[in-house]
Amino acid sequence: MKPLYHGTIYEFDEIDVSVGKGYKDFGKGFYATAILPHAERLAIRNKNIAEKRQRFLEIKNGIKTLPIVAYRYNLLFSEEMCGLKVKIFEKADKE
Repeated sequence: MKPLYHGTIYEFDEIDVSVGKGYKDFGKGFYATAILPHAERLAIRNKNIAEKRQRFLEIKNGIKTLPIVAYRYNLLFSEEMCGLKVKIFEKADKE
């Protein structure tokens, strides 16, 4: 088992790869990292982007919304899990 981390602004109870955004590097899917600070940075980045969008909509429409929270999920990954397509990057490269 390997520890993996996922940074997001969404709460979830189970992983659903069909919910992901299609414009990511490999299309829809569930993205995780073995680098804890990377997941934390992504969660904070997504929180900041969502807060800017939220402030714009509040000013434009006068609608008050709930605060946005950044989450970091700690996951355990087993390579024996069947049915998953996994792409592992050992280092940053053009691929």
